[in-house]
Amino acid sequence: MYSTKSDDASDASESLADSESLRQENPRFGSWLLVLGTQELWWSDEVYHIFGVKQGTPVTRDIFFSKVHPKDRVSVKESISQISVSSPQIVAHRIIVGGRVKWVEEIGHLYLEDGDVPSYVIGIIRETDNRKNRRRAGDKNMQDMSMLQNYLEETANITSLQEIVKSARRSLQKILGPDCTAIFINRGGQLKSVVLTDDNRTAFMKSLLIRLSSVNECMSTGKPVFLNKHNACDEQETALLKELGAKLIVSLPIKTYDTTIAVLTLAFSNASELSCERLGFCETFCSYLSIQLQNALLYEKFQKETTKRKRVESDFDTIFTAGINFIAILGKDGYFKKVNQFMICRLGYTREELLNRPYIEFLHPEDRDKSILRVLEQEPLSTVKAYRNRFICKNGDVIELEWNAKYMQNKDRIIAFSRDITDQERIKAENLELEKSIAMEKMKLEFFAQLSHEFKTPLNIILSSLQLLKMKLKAVDEARYDKEYDKFFGYMEQNSYKLLRLALNLIDMTRVNNDFLELNLENCDLQKLLSELIASVDVYAAARSISLTFSSAVAESSYLCCDRDKVERIVLNLLSNAIKNTNSGGKIEVRLGSFEDYFKIAVKDTGIGIEPAVLPFIFDKFRVSKSGFIKNCDGSGIGLSIVKSLVEAHKGTVTASSVVGEGSLFEFTLSKNLSSGVSESLLFKNNGNVETRSSRILMEMSDLHNFN
Repeated sequence: MYSTKSDDASDASESLADSESLRQENPRFGSWLLVLGTQELWWSDEVYHIFGVKQGTPVTRDIFFSKVHPKDRVSVKESISQISVSSPQIVAHRIIVGGRVKWVEEIGHLYLEDGDVPSYVIGIIRETDNRKNRRRAGDKNMQDMSMLQNYLEETANITSLQEIVKSARRSLQKILGPDCTAIFINRGGQLKSVVLTDDNRTAFMKSLLIRLSSVNECMSTGKPVFLNKHNACDEQETALLKELGAKLIVSLPIKTYDTTIAVLTLAFSNASELSCERLGFCETFCSYLSIQLQNALLYEKFQKETTKRKRVESDFDTIFTAGINFIAILGKDGYFKKVNQFMICRLGYTREELLNRPYIEFLHPEDRDKSILRVLEQEPLSTVKAYRNRFICKNGDVIELEWNAKYMQNKDRIIAFSRDITDQERIKAENLELEKSIAMEKMKLEFFAQLSHEFKTPLNIILSSLQLLKMKLKAVDEARYDKEYDKFFGYMEQNSYKLLRLALNLIDMTRVNNDFLELNLENCDLQKLLSELIASVDVYAAARSISLTFSSAVAESSYLCCDRDKVERIVLNLLSNAIKNTNSGGKIEVRLGSFEDYFKIAVKDTGIGIEPAVLPFIFDKFRVSKSGFIKNCDGSGIGLSIVKSLVEAHKGTVTASSVVGEGSLFEFTLSKNLSSGVSESLLFKNNGNVETRSSRILMEMSDLHNFN
């Protein structure tokens, strides 16, 4: 067996070659004598050795012919019979010794006695196995060289790595007959198998081979490595040999100069199939293969670089032709060398006009000197970034561009990219104005909030004073109060509540706009809340001869986590609008429904309705209809916008639908998923404000008072 050390393999090859040479130079000779009359046969000691017969054994013709190869016995007998006619006779034939076939050559000479009567034949025999083997080896070498020549001719013009490896494998298969042939290329320090379209077994074997340490050892040392079950380094290699069914795996380096670029690996199921001559042929084959693989790898690299360059050029052409920015190539002579279509269209000049006139002629006169200094006179390999100048279009328009320019290495040119920032500058100015408007709006809101607070305090004092005056005057002379003062107190209270409602709405609007609307959550029995609220408002509806009804499709006690005060404001606002816009004899219906995630409350009236043009904007701030839906809450146009904000604060939605002359329907939802963190047993709580339920009702219904 071969050793994993290449020096041992070399010594074994040299010893075998020396032995073969000695045997070829000193073939074994022997002599024999055949007495024709008695057919007695005599052999020398060397003949006994050649035929593998024990010395001293009586020799007969039968023993002789038993050693002759069956296929050669007839020709040998014919030669013996012809010896009396033509002497000497030379015959080459095969003999079988110990189950092994070897070639011998015999020369027989006839001797005459007693009047030219043939008496005996003397012969000489010699082994010719070595010569035959030498001839066969020569023929085999010629055949190998012929195959190698065919391989070289076949792959002379092939640049494909796959095709070269395929041809190499095919030639090695014919010459050596390995069970598996694989070539591993060194790509960036890693072995990569050249994968071919092959049967599953071969692909499987290649995947196993690349895991062998001997392949990596061959790549790193640049020396042949031989692997068999006797010198496997570890259990993994032994298992892989078993999986491959191989007794010998040979890895040979493929080198260019002193660099190993690939490894040729051959797997044999019979370890004796790779002789020293075969090994030498493989090394010669690898030397030819190295040149082809190197050329293929260089060609592959060239193809990749060519493809990359073409792709870059294609991408550049695409960007240049289809880009939505200005792209131009400028010469150091001050002329455009190339411009893209977008630049032509935007400036309005033809391509010829742009290329045949100096660059500075298209610039704004005030920007020409500094542009020449920054762009055309820049140092080689330097870059200009975010440089701005103005161009004059053919129609006289002035546009402002922002340029990035780069000096092109090895070319006396500059490539420049720019974008039109004319609109950007205009938008910047508009944004500045917008920011000023927003700041002004914010200042207005802050003014309204402060002013509303300033109104609220004196109004509360006025209302409190009015209530005290009413109580005192009634106590002094109730009849006179009813006759002379009650009406005037009513006017003052009505308008005070209107002003107070407007102040509160302005405060809430400011909170909404500044995302500062807070909810004071508590658990409320929504059905009870609505029943009591409608009962309180019914007196105002009855005063206008309007029927106000409430219906519920929920359980008797349905608790909702909400801000009670704000829910009352929502309902009171909608009821106030409905009563104001419903004629005498009309109807208003309030309905409560429950769904999985929310409660729905609907307020439906048979009033005058809302104009279709106004309906989509009914919840916008400061939207007031001049006819039809005459007054939106207090007439300021913020009542329903506050309603929308309060509903959305409860994670709900509000909608409106209407038919002019038939009435309107407002529906809003309140989410059941708000969390109050309080017990369900906690009922209505007063926050201590002047804005109690009665005062809220008075505020919302202040327009409905009739003081006659």
